[in-house]
Amino acid sequence: MRKDFLRTFITEFLVLVSGLAVFRLVAQVFGQDHFSEYALIRRALSLLLPALLLGLSVGIPRYMSFSLKSERPETANAFFAAAVAVLLPTTLTFGILFVIFKKFFAYLLFGDPAYASLILPMDLMLAGMILNAVAYSHYRGRLQMGKANLLQFLNMAVLPLPALLVAKDFRGLLTMTGVAWIICSTLFFATILKSLSWHRREIPAMAKKLLAYGLQRVPGDFGLAALMSLPAIFTTHLAGVRKGGAVAFGVSLLNMAGSAFAPIGLILLPKASQMLAERNAPLLRYYVRRIMTATVFITGAGMLVFELFAERFITLYLGKSYDDLIVATRIIVIGSLAYTVYVSLRSLIDAYYVKAINTLNIFISLLVFGLFALLAVVSPRNPVLIMIGFVLALWVLGFLTVRQTRKILKNDAAFS
Repeated sequence: MRKDFLRTFITEFLVLVSGLAVFRLVAQVFGQDHFSEYALIRRALSLLLPALLLGLSVGIPRYMSFSLKSERPETANAFFAAAVAVLLPTTLTFGILFVIFKKFFAYLLFGDPAYASLILPMDLMLAGMILNAVAYSHYRGRLQMGKANLLQFLNMAVLPLPALLVAKDFRGLLTMTGVAWIICSTLFFATILKSLSWHRREIPAMAKKLLAYGLQRVPGDFGLAALMSLPAIFTTHLAGVRKGGAVAFGVSLLNMAGSAFAPIGLILLPKASQMLAERNAPLLRYYVRRIMTATVFITGAGMLVFELFAERFITLYLGKSYDDLIVATRIIVIGSLAYTVYVSLRSLIDAYYVKAINTLNIFISLLVFGLFALLAVVSPRNPVLIMIGFVLALWVLGFLTVRQTRKILKNDAAFS
């Protein structure tokens, strides 16, 4: 398990470095306006992706890992086949509607239908991300983290860079990135399907079980994506694309911090599922307590360093200082500790409960953000209130996650 953690941490770190490099190159090659658009597009994709995955990015690894420890380990293949049978038609249907109503979605995401020309490239990027997520979930369910990390490294760390260097314009960058993701993910996807065997008659029952688990998590996935996307979208409508892009970049930094701890949750979900199936309470408690300690220490130190040297970091990173970016990132990074705690521990809650407890916690946090966003819109139309509300919402989410984790670890009856 330590090797899986280490390799996954290295992979996610490389994805983080690549993401930072892409943002910087977009700013240098295409200018601040396209930089803001790119930041908004990445936030918008993060908003759409969880809704289209129907909660199965969690359901696939959970049920596959449980199956591998059951009396019928071969049912793991049937769970994956059932997930594919559900997700492919859903993705195709939305992709068609996304393009047909491109002016509506452009206004919804960017506040202006003039951005409709970006919808088709975004559609390609979204399709690539979905294929990547499904293949990754399969490897994760089998704890084949070497293959999972290779897929993640190629798609999210390697391919965006040559696409940026080859693209002739901003729209071409988005298109080439989406096409590259689709090709790479399809190759992995085809390899997975070729190696699997399952009984067709099992597919409906497995699909029903997956959807019963996953669909109740869709509101939570969508709610979290909304919590991460709406601050930038609201700010864009309130104060323009530049300020909205600054907030989007600040949230992207927060997500990058969360991605540094994502390997914990990626491995903890299938591993905790197996520990729960084996009723190994001492080992589970040991891992969770070490995870909590490391998360708080590392994030707290990083947050302090960033707050002290934010202006220098941004000037060094982008080549010059942007006042909007400095203000936005300093405020938003205050929520990083609460967010990384949530990222590290949410998988334990999903492994333990069929009921979507994380969904409830997310909507409580989203309500907190919504109240502050309403104040910002009504009076005095100050986008800073939106950022403050976002940070407070993250701290509420972190608190609720820790409280639920403690409840699970103290429940001896669940392991007896």
